[in-house]
Amino acid sequence: MRTVALFGNPLRRRHSPVMHNAAFEAAGVDIRYELREVDEAGLAEQVTEARRDRWTGF
Repeated sequence: MRTVALFGNPLRRRHSPVMHNAAFEAAGVDIRYELREVDEAGLAEQVTEARRDRWTGF
């Protein structure tokens, strides 16, 4: 399964993972959407992780 994520702080879009994941499932796409609450100090590490794990997008 591939990953798509939204980075931010604070994240208040609690409904967006449900909506996006339902759309991916309906389209038969093997992707999960998640929220990653991260502050400025942790952003570089999250981007490095996303690139290393070959995420679909962030």
